[in-house]
Amino acid sequence: MILSKQISTFIFCITLNAVCFGQKLNLDSLKHLLVKTALADHVDILNTISSQFLWSSDIPRLMNLPAKDSVEYYAGKALKEAVKINYVKGIAEANYNCALIEWSNLFDFPALEKHARSAASLFEQMHDDKKLATCLDMLGGALWGESHFEEAITTLEKVSGIYKKNKYTSGLSNAYNFMSGVYLTWGYYEKGFRYSLLANQLNDKEALGYMANISFGLGDYQTAIDYLDRMTHFDPVIKIDGKCFLYILTYSAMKRYDSALRLCERWVDAINNHGVDPASKRMSLRWPDEYLGEIYLSQKKYEYALSKLNSALNLFEQSNDNNMVMRSLLHLAKCYEEIGKTKMALQNANQLMGLALKTGSRKFILDGSDLLWNLYIDSKKVDSAYYFLKIYTRVKDTLAADQSFFKAFVAIEKKQNQIESLQKEKEIQEVRLRNDSILKTVFLASIALILVLAFIIFRNISLKRRNESNRRELVENELQIQKLEVERAKSELRQQATALEMQALRAQMSPHFIFNSLNSINRFIMQNDKAQASEYLTKFSKLIRLILQHSEATLISLASELESLRLYLELEELRFNHHFNYRISVADDIDLDILKVPPLIIQPYVENAIWHGLMHKEEKGQLDINLHQDDNSLYVTITDDGIGRKRAQELASKSATKHKSMGLRITADRIAMMHGSHSKEDWITIHDLVNSDGSPAGTEVIIKLPVIND
Repeated sequence: MILSKQISTFIFCITLNAVCFGQKLNLDSLKHLLVKTALADHVDILNTISSQFLWSSDIPRLMNLPAKDSVEYYAGKALKEAVKINYVKGIAEANYNCALIEWSNLFDFPALEKHARSAASLFEQMHDDKKLATCLDMLGGALWGESHFEEAITTLEKVSGIYKKNKYTSGLSNAYNFMSGVYLTWGYYEKGFRYSLLANQLNDKEALGYMANISFGLGDYQTAIDYLDRMTHFDPVIKIDGKCFLYILTYSAMKRYDSALRLCERWVDAINNHGVDPASKRMSLRWPDEYLGEIYLSQKKYEYALSKLNSALNLFEQSNDNNMVMRSLLHLAKCYEEIGKTKMALQNANQLMGLALKTGSRKFILDGSDLLWNLYIDSKKVDSAYYFLKIYTRVKDTLAADQSFFKAFVAIEKKQNQIESLQKEKEIQEVRLRNDSILKTVFLASIALILVLAFIIFRNISLKRRNESNRRELVENELQIQKLEVERAKSELRQQATALEMQALRAQMSPHFIFNSLNSINRFIMQNDKAQASEYLTKFSKLIRLILQHSEATLISLASELESLRLYLELEELRFNHHFNYRISVADDIDLDILKVPPLIIQPYVENAIWHGLMHKEEKGQLDINLHQDDNSLYVTITDDGIGRKRAQELASKSATKHKSMGLRITADRIAMMHGSHSKEDWITIHDLVNSDGSPAGTEVIIKLPVIND
């Protein structure tokens, strides 16, 4: 029973991979699998479909759902069925897929937290460290966004432990950067900076961005720009995607508003050109809206600032992004303060302060208390102003230590950079001096050698100079003449090749064959022979399609050439009411898929054998096509037992003869061009076959082609 289930599961996985990883999901096939399988296998299929929508943008959207909705639909269905049968792996995978889609959009932090937490718990039970670490990363990000800083740090520390155990440096540096970001938003700049340093020691250039963020938060804008420029040196795309917000904020703080606005416009254009649905696009625009609002506030364009900031606040509240909610409330309060709407300013500032105290964000407690005590002073509420001034003073004093540490580190780092620069300059100078000394010695030795040799060779040089000059001019003239001749020959060959290709393309399919094929289809239809008509039409359309596909290629595989040839022979055999049989034989040592030939290189000779050899024969004829390889040549032998060339020439009409001879001549020219020769006799041999009594027994054509491999 267990073995049977394992076998069925193995077959299901192979079938599903063939369906999913072909880049084109077949809805009927998937529905068939869903009906055919049951229980755990059924849940696995739903999770796999969900994963394919998540990771492959080329897979068509099933049931006309956008990709995000499709992931949630199939993952949700898998989760529901897995819970029913208590299938732990299915529940974990479904939650994992739902978390990944939320993580990719960051539109709903509570949903991300829910799915990531559930999946992490189950993957931990299953001892799947890789997916556990991914889920904990996403959970830490969700908790960070919701301002649950302490739990976010605990989660990320657990992640870093997993990465350390598995020696996954990239994941570890990413966890350190996350922890740096959490501490920064929390207002613990020293700890944030220390984790950025740890990430930077692992050669993670993203750490420079977090160090720039800390510099900005502490008001050191030039240092922030320096860190960003170092980061941009390794990743120039930063200035045109979501990471550019640090440049925007820093430029705005330095009153470089034009630069900040240009980056915002690039960011908005990148989102608009991303091709997502309008709702997702609107959610993605919440970040540039926030920063545009802050720039407009700095420029005293309060109406524009309020519009952008209110729009951003609503969207941040929808996704429960508490950090950005507090940021929007802070700047809305400042904007209302500037336009004299103290009541609205107090409302937003108090909402900010309540959320900052609830989450413990020292950064926003500092900003909110600073704003509130000034607002209450303006409102003549001294007690309230004094209360918030005390909070502001206490938090500011606490943050001053972090600021002192950061400034000391920056000063030390600059000193270290200067020392390293001086050391490198000293080493370069020493190397330069050594090189100069060596060059001086070599130079003096060279001068001495030259002086000794100059006297010896001067007479010979002066005597030979005239002769060499004349000889050089002669050689150059000869080379120029040869070059002109080669170029002319190349030009002629290119023109001839182009002309032959065009002629060959026009001669590839006989108009008589197409006309007669259509007449044959019409005859079958008139005779009410639907089966024959359908069979003939199917093969005819397939042959035409192959010919059109191959017409754009200079070379095709021998397998494709023989496929076209077989279709052509089947059509001719059917049209002539099986008046002849044919056989195609290929030597065992020929690899049909690797060997390359020009398209329709054999068909004209086969067509000639049928029309001029077998068609006029009263008895049933035989056509043999044999292929074998010898050294660097491929030999194609076409043998028919028809009426022979002499009798065929007597019966052939003038127009048909002209077309056939032209088609054969062009094909012969193509074969000669493949060999790099103008002579056709060396590559195509025709033998008239005779019986023992001297009567015609058919014709044999031997074509010699060069071996061209893939």
